[in-house]
Amino acid sequence: MPDGYGVSVQIANGHQQFLIDLEKQSMTLPQSAIYALGLVCVLAPVNSDQKIGSNLYHYRDPINVYVVDRWWGKIDCAKKIMDFDAQIRVKMDFTTV
Repeated sequence: MPDGYGVSVQIANGHQQFLIDLEKQSMTLPQSAIYALGLVCVLAPVNSDQKIGSNLYHYRDPINVYVVDRWWGKIDCAKKIMDFDAQIRVKMDFTTV
């Protein structure tokens, strides 16, 4: 990864690190951020024509397994069954830094 960026591995079940160091201008994201960014790409309607060609790739929540190739572009379906509103949302504003 480029200087200033890092990914931390989950250190315990349900415990992940997110770190911003303004002095060093660095940010460390938890590994779950990688999956979240990937899910945004999979569910985006613009990507509805994409396919991996394998059922081995999937996302899961505590109850279900979602095969990626069945979910390309299906944000409307996902909103009906996935709890997006309960997720923690953070807006970072670096305009004063």
